[in-house]
Amino acid sequence: MSQAAEQRSEFRAAQYVRASTEHQQYSTQNQADKIKEYADHRNMEIVCTYSDDGKSGLSIGGRASLKKLIADVEAGCVDFNVILVYDVSRWGRFQDTDESAYYEYICRRAGIQVAYCAEQFENDGSPNSTIIKSVKRAMAGEYSRELSVKVFAGQCRLIELGLALMGKPGVGKTQFLLKMLTDIRIQSNYQTNFVYFDYKGDVVDNENFLRVAKVQPYRLLQAGQSLPINPFVLPSYDDQNINISAREKAESFASINSKLGVVQKGALTEAIRAGYAKRSGSSTPYPDFQDILEIVTAAYEEDGKKDDSLIEVLRDLSDFDLFWRHGSESLPIEKVSNRTLLIDVHAMPVLKELVAYLVIERLYKEMANMPDSPVIDGNRTIRSILVIDEAHNYLSQKNIFLQRIIREGRSKGVVVFFASQSPNDYQQDFFNFQELLEFAYIFQCEGVSANSVQKILGCSTRTAKDLQTEIARLEPWQVVSRSIDKTEEFVKFEAEAFYKTY
Repeated sequence: MSQAAEQRSEFRAAQYVRASTEHQQYSTQNQADKIKEYADHRNMEIVCTYSDDGKSGLSIGGRASLKKLIADVEAGCVDFNVILVYDVSRWGRFQDTDESAYYEYICRRAGIQVAYCAEQFENDGSPNSTIIKSVKRAMAGEYSRELSVKVFAGQCRLIELGLALMGKPGVGKTQFLLKMLTDIRIQSNYQTNFVYFDYKGDVVDNENFLRVAKVQPYRLLQAGQSLPINPFVLPSYDDQNINISAREKAESFASINSKLGVVQKGALTEAIRAGYAKRSGSSTPYPDFQDILEIVTAAYEEDGKKDDSLIEVLRDLSDFDLFWRHGSESLPIEKVSNRTLLIDVHAMPVLKELVAYLVIERLYKEMANMPDSPVIDGNRTIRSILVIDEAHNYLSQKNIFLQRIIREGRSKGVVVFFASQSPNDYQQDFFNFQELLEFAYIFQCEGVSANSVQKILGCSTRTAKDLQTEIARLEPWQVVSRSIDKTEEFVKFEAEAFYKTY
């Protein structure tokens, strides 16, 4: 046997490769090429490969090959004495640098060295290499920590394109949302407002959030509270505006309640027109739902009609006292877009979607009459954010005003934040939500389709299929998001919680 062959047999190596995306720089093939070059130069023989392809380095949880490597080393059933890794970041982007060091220590304790082939230092245990390695580990972990900061900074820069958070209950989604909203409020000196629909009532009792973000809560059907909003307020009260508003209201009701047919829509349209006529010339030239109910009831009695689904909806809107009505002590608020409101609808047995629809319509009407939002330092000023919790309850409805805000709101400084349970929720045939929502944060979800992941993250088919499994196995607070770094298809990071920051 030659001396070179004897030397080679003394250094039997395992290679560990990891790639979170298919991009060229960190592809497993590129890593393997560099590792082979390193091994050949040092007369090492690579005898086995451990590969985690399409896996984040944030934790060891989803990395089956790294876990097997460590288990094999601990069991003493390996025939190699060195592990070759492309660089420190491929070993892992652990948030706790001690965790990275711990896995390396397990190998070293078993007499197996870990070598980082692309680094500019030899991992020889010298004081210099120890210091450099510690810095590299911190940098690798900081990269992941900074992703949430970078994404948030990018979001503040490009937030006019919209945002969606997805995840099952209890994984940190709401806390992350509250943190973002509060950050935006504070960073804008409370000039950016939001209207938040609290579907389940799990935010309205967060007194700290209400205080720090300066939010006015409205608990519908609780303690006699109603919204100081009149859905019939218009920019002007000419015949054209009134006729358009009447038709749109009728379409809104019909889109929520499938029992409302052509006849009911016609009756509602005429009643709304009559309501404006009734209040014309007064200081408050707009009807309320009591007016509309009375007009429709009188018309039905005159025609000998029985009460139907239209009467039922109008009676609920009037009797539940959900919106401002004539006779109230104060006037309705002039604008929704310059207020920060939390509308708690969880106690409502019916009409949750319709209440949201009417407020969204009002916000759109205000937005349509705004001048373009000013651009400061290249960034468009955000005036108002529409926040829809449990959005899967709304996304399937053909809400034309929501669609218009998403499409047209960018120039006006009005954007939409959705919080729902799955990327699947955004796959609607009638409107391309995925294309118009620039930022997507995916927490742990179950039953996610690869197609929905691909569309909402803009990643390749292969990556989307790999992420299907990884998303189902995410730990609480772990997030997969579209990367703002063009060299990676997605990023994975730990979400920050409101309660930990504020």
